[in-house]
Amino acid sequence: ALALTLLCAVPAFAQEKIPPLSRDRTIAVVSGSGPGSSIDAMVRTFIEIAGRYTDQKFVVDNKTGGSGIVATNHVLRQPADGYTLFGLTRSYTINFHTQPDMPNPLTKYHYVGLTMESPVTIFTYKGSPYRDVKALIADGNANPGEQSWGATFVGSVEWLITNSIWQKLGYKGKYVAFKDGASLNTAVMGKHISIGVGDMSDILGKEDLITPLVIAS
Repeated sequence: ALALTLLCAVPAFAQEKIPPLSRDRTIAVVSGSGPGSSIDAMVRTFIEIAGRYTDQKFVVDNKTGGSGIVATNHVLRQPADGYTLFGLTRSYTINFHTQPDMPNPLTKYHYVGLTMESPVTIFTYKGSPYRDVKALIADGNANPGEQSWGATFVGSVEWLITNSIWQKLGYKGKYVAFKDGASLNTAVMGKHISIGVGDMSDILGKEDLITPLVIAS
């Protein structure tokens, strides 16, 4: 209830802070990625904003590994007492689809609120011959297997979208996996790879070096 109130809070609450659940206990906000990732940044922003409305203590708990499975299992093992929150991203929605032995954990959470939307974006470097989607598709058809598409690990949402696009277009490129969005952006901006598939939030502010071609809602 505290978390729901925080996410729905309006500036009027700033004058009278919401009482903490306990001054002796800290609420852990779990992130399945390491420091510097987009979900880690979102979790830390949440904690910063929450501090305006309550004196409750929060801490980021990074549980990395297994494409989010480590974080998922950790959260589900915690008692449902309000002292564990989970920064859940869309990546978790396909883990159990791409890993047959993993049960669907999404029905076991209580969803509190939506903090951000960041659509998947297909982008290229500034000055690329792919000036628009038509040029991208024309080159892919003329040179099947030659286009280099970079995204995160095999089995991720970006990997799924990339392969869905190739299947729809009837051709396939070279898939290059990167550990995170930052390293992918660096490779695209440095022209080491032609096409990037990643979060819109990861390329904002880089319009002088990156050109978005497609946005997937």
